[in-house]
Amino acid sequence: LSELVMNMLAQTRDAKTGQDKRVDPQQLQVQLTGFLNKQAQPFVAELWKLLLDAQDSPHGIPRAFVERKKKELVARREGGERDRGGFSKRDDGRGDDKRGDRRARSRSRSRE
Repeated sequence: LSELVMNMLAQTRDAKTGQDKRVDPQQLQVQLTGFLNKQAQPFVAELWKLLLDAQDSPHGIPRAFVERKKKELVARREGGERDRGGFSKRDDGRGDDKRGDRRARSRSRSRE
C-alpha cells in the first residue's frame, strides 16, 4: 500500500506535455478506496495534512514526525539513564568480577 501511494504521488508529471500536475486528494481517495474501503477518506485527510506540513518544512519532514521522534528519544534517554544506574552499582570498577580477576591473573602468569 505504501508503495502504491508513493507511486501515485510521484507521478505528478504529465507524460505527454512534461508539465507538473497537481495531486488531487479526491482522486487519490477514489483510487485508494479499493484497498482501504471506508478508511480511505480519513487516511487521505491525514496524509494530505502531513504533505502540506512537509511542504512548509525546511527539510521536507512533517513537524508531527519530528516532534514524535524527539519524544521517543527523550523517553529512550530517560529509560537508558535508569538502566545505567542499575548497572553502575554492579560494576563499579573495583574488580569484583571473578572472570575479570581470572583473566588478569592468567595474563600475569604468562608474563612470568
